[in-house]
Amino acid sequence: MHMLDGICDTYNLTVINKTVHNFDNSRKAFTALYLLAESHLSVHSFPERNAIMLDLYCCREWGEDCPYDDIKWLFRQTLDSDVRMMVLDRYF
Repeated sequence: MHMLDGICDTYNLTVINKTVHNFDNSRKAFTALYLLAESHLSVHSFPERNAIMLDLYCCREWGEDCPYDDIKWLFRQTLDSDVRMMVLDRYF
């Protein structure tokens, strides 16, 4: 989960705890959850769909240091497929 650690380090997110669950004794199907002081970061893989879903929920207002482009770049470097991204602004 070096990629998730990198996201947390780069954006100064405070990791309280983290866990990874591998399904069916496979490293391809997994769920990772990082509990953050700022909220959470989760990743779910769906190898049968060649998909990985990442959710970064944060109670921080981003401004210029928004992580979207960096996250998209990381996925492009890691995956051998197209990267589609949907950003949902959750106002609180």
